[in-house]
Amino acid sequence: MIELARARHAPVVASNFPAPLRQRVAKDGVDALAARPPEEKRNVPVQLLSDTPVSRCRTDDMMPSSSIVPR
Repeated sequence: MIELARARHAPVVASNFPAPLRQRVAKDGVDALAARPPEEKRNVPVQLLSDTPVSRCRTDDMMPSSSIVPR
């Protein structure tokens, strides 16, 4: 669905970005993305939410209740 949205120039919302980039941000912070090539940066969401109780609650509120896994 993401590739179809991109092909149609539609915005992609609430999508994870590639694990290597997520891991880099988790380890080195958002500033580490500045050195990445443009083709990698296009996969990074415009707004990054940190892993906090507030962001987890916000994400859980968007998911159907059947998909929520107890922590």
